[in-house]
Amino acid sequence: MPADGPIEPLPGDLTLSVRADVVFRLGADPGWIVHIELQASPDATLPLRLLRYGAVLALRYGESVHSFVVVLRPEAGAGLTGELVWRLPQVGETLRYRYTVIHVHATPVATFLHGGPALLPLAPVSDLQGRPMTDVLGALSDEVDKLGPVPMARDVWHATRVMMNLRFSPAQTEHWLREVMRMRESTTLWAMLEEGRIEEARARPCSTWAPTISARRTKPRALRSRLLPT
Repeated sequence: MPADGPIEPLPGDLTLSVRADVVFRLGADPGWIVHIELQASPDATLPLRLLRYGAVLALRYGESVHSFVVVLRPEAGAGLTGELVWRLPQVGETLRYRYTVIHVHATPVATFLHGGPALLPLAPVSDLQGRPMTDVLGALSDEVDKLGPVPMARDVWHATRVMMNLRFSPAQTEHWLREVMRMRESTTLWAMLEEGRIEEARARPCSTWAPTISARRTKPRALRSRLLPT
């Protein structure tokens, strides 16, 4: 995606009942609208929803729109071809709407480790290319340490845990995170894990815990709010 020119975040509330995950204007004179959807589970209606989002955004801003679907789990990409095509028997093709599908699990981990704070949480669920998970999380920790403000670092770690829990058991996720905490002595990560244990004890006094995730889609707040190019 070309990133020349200014980047302007735009509201995702398209109607009273329709909300897009991430929307921003890229460039100026003329600019174009980028729309990003995070997808964690299969949804046969997604291409139609992308068409609706694009039409509403184009009408609102009078600029070209392109949608990107970020597939967070392999099964969530089922049926996503990058095109929505309508054909009628007597008429032929009447519509062809294109969108871009990004399969996180098939994208090299370096793309997310070196793509800025917004992309760091996706690194553990990407294509690790043979690297041990603790090595990837260690590299992620090094990048988080460069962010400076503790709230931003904590947001990244929280979003990372949400992403990992989509692919792995919560117990396995916490095991890996604690291994990195011991190796890197990350105070931000330690604080997040301890905060999670306190919340767990208050909410669910049982031996296993898993975050509540929408049956259809996951909207990790920290990731979504920061999923803008920097």
